[in-house]
Amino acid sequence: MKKIIVLFGMVAVLFYSGLFSKADSSSSAVHQYHQTFEFSGNDSVILESGYYILYSFFDYIDTDWLKGDVTTTHSDGVDIEESEADRSVLQQYLSVPENKMAELDMLQQELKENLYNGRNWSIPYDGIYFAKINGCAVLAPTVNLYIECFYIKEEISASDMTISGGKTHLVDISSPLTLEQIQQRYYAVDQVDGTIDSSQLYFESNYPEKIALGQYYILVWAKDRQNNVTYSADYILVKDLSSPIVELKQEKIVVDVHDVYTSEDAKKLFTFSDNYTPSEELICFWDDRYQSNFDTIGTYTIGVYCKDKDGNASATKTLTIEVKDRIAPTIQLKDGVEKIISDHPLNEDEIKSYFIVTDNYYELSNNELVVVSNTCDGTEGKDFKIVISITDPSGNQETKEFLYYITDTTGPIIYVKDTLYLPKDQLITNEQLLEMLKNAGLISKNATAVTVTSSYFDASGFQKEQYDVLISETFSDQTTVHKVITLQIIDSKSDSSYWIVLPCVLILGGLSLTIIRKKRYELTLFS
Repeated sequence: MKKIIVLFGMVAVLFYSGLFSKADSSSSAVHQYHQTFEFSGNDSVILESGYYILYSFFDYIDTDWLKGDVTTTHSDGVDIEESEADRSVLQQYLSVPENKMAELDMLQQELKENLYNGRNWSIPYDGIYFAKINGCAVLAPTVNLYIECFYIKEEISASDMTISGGKTHLVDISSPLTLEQIQQRYYAVDQVDGTIDSSQLYFESNYPEKIALGQYYILVWAKDRQNNVTYSADYILVKDLSSPIVELKQEKIVVDVHDVYTSEDAKKLFTFSDNYTPSEELICFWDDRYQSNFDTIGTYTIGVYCKDKDGNASATKTLTIEVKDRIAPTIQLKDGVEKIISDHPLNEDEIKSYFIVTDNYYELSNNELVVVSNTCDGTEGKDFKIVISITDPSGNQETKEFLYYITDTTGPIIYVKDTLYLPKDQLITNEQLLEMLKNAGLISKNATAVTVTSSYFDASGFQKEQYDVLISETFSDQTTVHKVITLQIIDSKSDSSYWIVLPCVLILGGLSLTIIRKKRYELTLFS
């Protein structure tokens, strides 16, 4: 006959809820429990000795699930108000004392009232069990149950034989015990026969050879010479008593801002280990305050702890991530030029306006530039050095040297000295003199302007034998050529020609060259 799974529900009540109350033999108190339970197939539940009434709305199991000394009867097809015949069968089958039968009657009536009171369901008659238990273990499958369970503690009469049971064997998975080692903890004593030989101790257990976490049972019983038997049903609890370990390769790292460094990259610095649970099966609990925030300067943390299969938690390890700006700003001249060129000495604001400032993180402007040094003394046509510096809010500093040139606003000057011989008794104007010089090729036809900057005659004619005249030529590129013409006055009325003696000294770019030229020109002053 199948045994209904209500027995497992009763087992769950005993083991999980701790709600089970016990009435002694003289009490008629009724103890009622209903609850839904769920437990795994590795859970072993030990039942205390006593009388039980069990009821469930659910499935059945075979008695193979029951390990130990247990006697059950089932109210097959019998109404919950059982007849006297059923009662006598129950009493005989379970060996229930008369005084206990009275309590069972009360429990059964309580069960009936509880099931029908205010409820609309019908009672399946095959759902009621009576049980007498004296040392029993149950290995239950995973199942959901709704249980009505009643219990009366049995009066245990004094026995002449005792067994060293009633214990829970705690086994550390790191240092497991064999079943033989656990069995060696048991002994039995008979008050008549003395110590029971170990050969008269019998065991049954679901404790595996390959130890795994879980709860198992061990049943032990002993027989004396008169075949009296005593039982003990105990637990073997295999636990992992060690916590996992979290290790960190380094507790602080620095990341350059904008360098891609994700939280997943950071988590690779952690390692996890446990004495039993494989590292990949450890459950990790992360506290990520970083969130891959590598684009924002700041200090962040990633913390983690883990739990193994037995619920042991490790200590928390924390990684500190500092996102920093360690790159200095850049300074460069606008438009990619290599040096500052100005037609006048610059003040600091004017100098700053020539530059562009860039930074990898901060918004900087050229107003934040600092002119560290400036060798400019205002001299035109000369290179000077300017040292510029800037510091960003992270303290990164860039210092750079640039060339600074002031242009020569007067342009290059060429000095040419010529000598012009003129008759003493002839008067000429500036325009006539310039015409003579053009004809002689001493004034360039490409000059945009020619001026005479000093006078060489007066109204009464030449009074001296020699005059110096400054002639200036200006060209389109702003180059100016200054020529010094010496007018040498000669006393010769018969000669209508003039001579130009040209000892030319050219001064250009720091080089000088003297050229002696002599040429005769016919003098035609007036047409």
